[in-house]
Amino acid sequence: MSFEDEQVEHELKRALRAEDPGDAFTHAVLNRLKTDAGDARPVSSDRAVASRDRKNTAHFWHVALPFAASLAIAVGGAAWLQHARYVDEGQRARVQVLTALRLTSEKLNVVRSAVLDAQEENRR
Repeated sequence: MSFEDEQVEHELKRALRAEDPGDAFTHAVLNRLKTDAGDARPVSSDRAVASRDRKNTAHFWHVALPFAASLAIAVGGAAWLQHARYVDEGQRARVQVLTALRLTSEKLNVVRSAVLDAQEENRR
């Protein structure tokens, strides 16, 4: 350790050494506490600030949660309606395809019967 380091360390120890402030300081603090005790205005403490913050946070959540729930219900309802429309459209398409297949089958049966009848007549 160099001479400068020792000197800095010595100065730090001297500056940070505990000293008795004396009786005058003690009496001044006690007198100040007595006069402030009669003061009616509230003193803001960490506990009071924390309590106020908790109340503000609680108020925020009392407003935000119902709003979020309403939003979720609205979005969910809209999605459900869209899905219901999609299913209805699919059902209508299914009915149309089945009708087209039934008509095609009937027409093919008529054509098949005509072809078979024509083949039978040719054999005679």
